[in-house]
Amino acid sequence: MWVYHARLGIVSRQSLEPQAVQGVRGIALVSRMRGRYALLALLVVAFFFRAAQNMAQTTLGLLGREALHLGSGMIGAEAALSAGSGLVGVYAASKVPTHQARRGVGVGISLMVVSLAMFAIGGGLVVFSLAAILLGLGGGLAFPSLATALGAAGEGARDRALAAYGMALSASLAVGPLVQSAVIAAAGGSLRVGFATFAAVASLALVVLGCPRLGRAGEPGAHPRPSAGSSAPSSPPGGGSETGMMSLWRNPSWRLATLAQLLYQIPFTAIVVFGAIYAREDFGFGTAEASMVFVSFFILSLIVRAGVVVKSPIRHKRAAFVISGVATLVGLVGLASARGPVELLMAMAVLGLPHALIFPVSLALVAQGVPQSRLAAANAALAGIMTVATVITPALMGPLAGHWGLRAMFVVVMLPVVGLVLPVSSRRAWAEMEGPGPVPEPVSGRHGDAKG
Repeated sequence: MWVYHARLGIVSRQSLEPQAVQGVRGIALVSRMRGRYALLALLVVAFFFRAAQNMAQTTLGLLGREALHLGSGMIGAEAALSAGSGLVGVYAASKVPTHQARRGVGVGISLMVVSLAMFAIGGGLVVFSLAAILLGLGGGLAFPSLATALGAAGEGARDRALAAYGMALSASLAVGPLVQSAVIAAAGGSLRVGFATFAAVASLALVVLGCPRLGRAGEPGAHPRPSAGSSAPSSPPGGGSETGMMSLWRNPSWRLATLAQLLYQIPFTAIVVFGAIYAREDFGFGTAEASMVFVSFFILSLIVRAGVVVKSPIRHKRAAFVISGVATLVGLVGLASARGPVELLMAMAVLGLPHALIFPVSLALVAQGVPQSRLAAANAALAGIMTVATVITPALMGPLAGHWGLRAMFVVVMLPVVGLVLPVSSRRAWAEMEGPGPVPEPVSGRHGDAKG
């Protein structure tokens, strides 16, 4: 570096002292280690959070049927109520700046702990409905906030972080039903003991999230607020000054990610709400064993997502979506036509393939095509649309299953899947996304994250 010598009145070039060089390298090493610990912490939080959320979502119907003697139509209405309250959580998540995504995760999981405790304590339909509302509200806030925290990582680490996030979710979904089944069996078939156990599991996520040594500095998404005069992109990709849902829809990456997630969210919601009931009433599974029907589903999903982590970044995203669409249709056909437990488990395993692929690839598309200043709003909007699908699907499929049966319901679910496979696999849509990048955004002096 250049050094000014006051006594000689000259400027000379000197190298940094070895101690200074070592100090800089040490600071960089500490920063990298903190970033890795922060990522690990978020993945552990995601594991505990999703295990508890999935337990509640897949067992809510069984609890309503056994404790309150609800019919399929009423169970569908309760699931829709829970999902509808999730829209409020998603809206709240869209208002959380990217650098505060961790706070949104904490509040969301706290609400979910209260919900699980209410399910465990018991009560009438009013308590059941309130617990369902809190379950949706907490999940709607925590889920997109986690995606935002991880999606805000650097360009090179982003796809791998999101793939690891998807793998952590799959691991929790594979392990969760096994723990759930063992706990319920040990409790003599008591579903409420299962809810109490997973309330403790969700509380562990809060403990990890609040640990000061596991991720403050270097946390993905924990970026400083932009200062005045800094570059704060406010225009959507593709130019123009519009904001909100329309600007996101004009973004081809976000639009493809949304259609792909809808392709799977609709049948996945039907499976989550009615899968355990289907296993028990049509195939003779016991109360403790009904949740085991999801094990083959989530184990295959875990294996595939492990491959996604190894291969990240996934370059052939269109092929991943096409394969997922075909596998979804094949799995639904197998689900509707299964005549025994083995066929049922095989169909569920096939459905685990698109579950593994669509989520991490979609999040990578969003993070790739949306400016970081709008990433929180984009993830929240994506989660909001998925939540709307989660509201509508059980509300429509519940009465249909009550009149025609669960097998007919799975056949009807194929119709929107067929309609979404075509635009997701369209070469024209992918050519539009891979064409010229977004128009450079003007420098803005506004503070904070842009809101959708």
